[in-house]
Amino acid sequence: MSSAPEPPNIKKEAPKEKDSRIPGLRGVRTTTLFRAVNPELFIKPNKPVMAFGLITITLCVAYIGYLHATQENKKDLYEAVDSEGARNPDLSSFVCCAVCSKIIPPPPTPATFERIREYKPYKTRYYTHRDILVVIKKKREMQRHLEDELKRESEAAEQRMAHKLQRILMECALEKMHAVADARKQERQTASQAMATLKKKYTEQLLEAGVLANKIHQKNLDQLKKEKHYEMSVALDITQKEKQEEAEKQLKEAEITHQAIYGEVTTSLRETEAQVQTLTQQLESMTAWKDNLEAEIEETRQSFQNYIDITFPKLTPGQADFILPFRKRFEHREIKNEATDNDKEHKDRTDVRFTASADQHFQMSHSQAESVIKNIIREIGQECAMKGQTVSEILVAFMVKAVVLDPRNEFNVDRTLTKNDVQKLIKLCVGRLLDTANPSLDTIKMQVYFDMNYTDRVELLNEQHRILEARLAPVSREITDNRARTREELESIYRKIVSYVLLRSGLGSPTDIKVVREATAALQSVFPQTELGVFLSLSKKDKERQLKELTMIVTGIRLFNKDCGKGGEGIDDLPAILNEAIPAATQPIDTELRASQDLAYRYTAVLEMKHERPQRNIESRLSMLKEALFNVRQHEAFLCIILSDVITCAQEVEMMDKQFAAQIEQLKNTVKAKTAVPTSQVFPIFLALSNLWTSFQDEILLLSFLTNLTVSLQQFLGIHAQLFPDDVMESLLEGVTVKNDEQRIKETMGIKVNVSDFKEQEWLFPETTSNFDQLLIQYRGFCAHTLAEKDGLLLPGNPAVGILKHKEKYYTFSSKESAYVFAQNPDTFIQLIGEKAKECAELIQLLELHHQFESLAPYSQVRSGDKRSMKPITKCDSSTQTDTHILPPTIVKSYEWNEWELRRKAIKLANLRRKLTHSVQTNLSHMRRDNSTQVYLLKDFGTQTRLDNSSNVPRPQIFLAGLRGGSTPTTCMVKVNLTRAVDET
Repeated sequence: MSSAPEPPNIKKEAPKEKDSRIPGLRGVRTTTLFRAVNPELFIKPNKPVMAFGLITITLCVAYIGYLHATQENKKDLYEAVDSEGARNPDLSSFVCCAVCSKIIPPPPTPATFERIREYKPYKTRYYTHRDILVVIKKKREMQRHLEDELKRESEAAEQRMAHKLQRILMECALEKMHAVADARKQERQTASQAMATLKKKYTEQLLEAGVLANKIHQKNLDQLKKEKHYEMSVALDITQKEKQEEAEKQLKEAEITHQAIYGEVTTSLRETEAQVQTLTQQLESMTAWKDNLEAEIEETRQSFQNYIDITFPKLTPGQADFILPFRKRFEHREIKNEATDNDKEHKDRTDVRFTASADQHFQMSHSQAESVIKNIIREIGQECAMKGQTVSEILVAFMVKAVVLDPRNEFNVDRTLTKNDVQKLIKLCVGRLLDTANPSLDTIKMQVYFDMNYTDRVELLNEQHRILEARLAPVSREITDNRARTREELESIYRKIVSYVLLRSGLGSPTDIKVVREATAALQSVFPQTELGVFLSLSKKDKERQLKELTMIVTGIRLFNKDCGKGGEGIDDLPAILNEAIPAATQPIDTELRASQDLAYRYTAVLEMKHERPQRNIESRLSMLKEALFNVRQHEAFLCIILSDVITCAQEVEMMDKQFAAQIEQLKNTVKAKTAVPTSQVFPIFLALSNLWTSFQDEILLLSFLTNLTVSLQQFLGIHAQLFPDDVMESLLEGVTVKNDEQRIKETMGIKVNVSDFKEQEWLFPETTSNFDQLLIQYRGFCAHTLAEKDGLLLPGNPAVGILKHKEKYYTFSSKESAYVFAQNPDTFIQLIGEKAKECAELIQLLELHHQFESLAPYSQVRSGDKRSMKPITKCDSSTQTDTHILPPTIVKSYEWNEWELRRKAIKLANLRRKLTHSVQTNLSHMRRDNSTQVYLLKDFGTQTRLDNSSNVPRPQIFLAGLRGGSTPTTCMVKVNLTRAVDET
């Protein structure tokens, strides 16, 4: 056992530990882990309580220091323990602690204690490990107690604060509710006062307005009566005048026709008279020749008689008759008189025939004119063919009408064409048809070709369906008219049904074995061969109907199998083909449309510049430029129609694609993995699939038709490169700004016609007219004033400037100035446009002037009926309303039909005659009368039945004080109850 170190040595070593250790752990050793502040307290036995308190304080301070010790402090602690062990190398003298199995040195010897007493700074006491553990346990309990106290105090503070905040919030909410209630009450009072004021004001205004409206209505009614009376008078006069003019026109036409027929008959009569005169002359010559022949015959007979007399002198006169028989002489008649009589008789017959033909003029004139026109058309076609140009009869007919309408050719349509007129007409038509360097001819050819070949989608598809029905009619008749009996005949009919299904559906070839097998399997699933007997017993119409239904069902089954990957031999993917073909068809149409529009913009710019700065040396070129402009504008219009149909086709394909996918999905959900499905569930879906697939086929046909039509229209545009190549157009466009239609419209945006400047004209604007975009604009949307003023120049009109409504027709203009000029005299400009259309017949269809020139209406409009029956149809929206009860009700509620009821009433009245009536009135009921009041409730009112309310149970707030302990050994705890009363919550 080593003794304590000497004081001088300890004093020397103390400064080394001062800076590297926390004061709470300074001088720590294995045997002196806790050192008292004053060691004398542990030596003197008369102060145990104070010593224990100091020990406790020391342990707390040491523990706090230990909690804040770093790793370096712990290392120093371990080094101090090691150094203490080094000073006590005699390990055999140590004893083992039974608590923690650690080796600790034994207590010091009495000599050591003596030395400690002498050296007070090192006086100490040694503790066992058990004491240390007890101290540590007490310290931990104290620490937990402190933490619990702190936690309870913090929770109590939080609860008090929360309770205080909750009370403040409740008070604020109550104040808010009271304030809102007061504000609402005040607002209701203010609103009721304002409502009463407004009600009084508006009532007065309504009364004044009602009186004024009655006056105005009466005034307007009187004025309307006068206007209607005047209009009816004017309409009656106009109708009478029109009827008179129509009658005069008919009489004039009848007179013209009569004169024409009379001229024809007179000419025929003259020709007949000439023929009769010629025959008379021939007859006279024949008579002279006959007389000479008679003389010669007489002379010959006389000579022969002399020869007989000389040869046979003994013959009597009657015996020689067999040699020279007696000849009766020809009776001579007055030829001239007979001819005169024949002429009179012929004239009488002619007069009668002329009268009959005059009476039948209206029945024969049309057929005669039609025959003459056909002969003219045939002759023109033959002459063009002889000169190497093949033309159609429709083109020739259009050209004939165009030439006749042209006032420059001086044809009068009111008189009959003479032979010279016909020859002149044929010559002019042949000349125009052979002029291949004329853009006007190409435009007319384009119009005729488009009218003859273009058909809307509904009519085209119906025509294709009729063709398909006609082609399938022989196959259908072979099936429906068959009377099979044997097994071989029944099998043959079944094979024909399979072929019919394939031909009608278009899903594969009937000559492909795989396709036939698949179709046969699908047909057998819905129509087995054993049911042929029932099929053959049906009527012909029922057979045809069942064949169509079987075709649709088999088509739906094959399409479903194709989608499932179990079949579909010979079936093309039509939706995918259409999705690829539609963009491929749209692109060339867009390209050609842009090219035609560019040409139109350039031609328009040149023509506009030449009209502003006219030059004499380019008159012929200007005419060609206008005709070329008409050509490209017509091509643009046709391409827009085709493009619109292609867009419609794309929309239909997109919609049908979705429907087809939905039907397939529905069929899959219905079938799933079932082996048998009710026909009522799947057959309608199969029929829908077949109809959709037929629609896909129709769209492919329609798309092919539109593509071919677009390609065919290109042949009518070759004249532009010949007449106006790029170098010529560049020279014409020098110093000219080319504007497109959109730029021209943007230049006039915001400039509108002032309606107040025109009192008798009606103007329409986009912002004030419903269905503005659906108005049928005249002249295909081109400026009407520019057409008439600038000799057919086509400038796009801007509807935003204003649309003029004149005689139920709508006109648009390129500028405000053009609109003002046109509106001053619309009929004059319309007539000028009509005259220009007569000179350029292609303008009739380009500007849609068919109502003015019915004889040149497109073939597509007249092929469904006779042209003579074409009349403009006036349509209007009208409605009628019938009053429910015009007359007041005449129901007598007191009426009784029962005789006994009438008797009962009679007895009652008879009894009343014998009765007396008394009345009594008190002072309280004196001067009383019935009274009633009526209250008009406010229009804007509301009720509220919901009430927001809540209740709050007081939360217990109980705190314990004094748990930390104090200087007294007995702990005094105080329980504090801070719970609020119920009425305070």
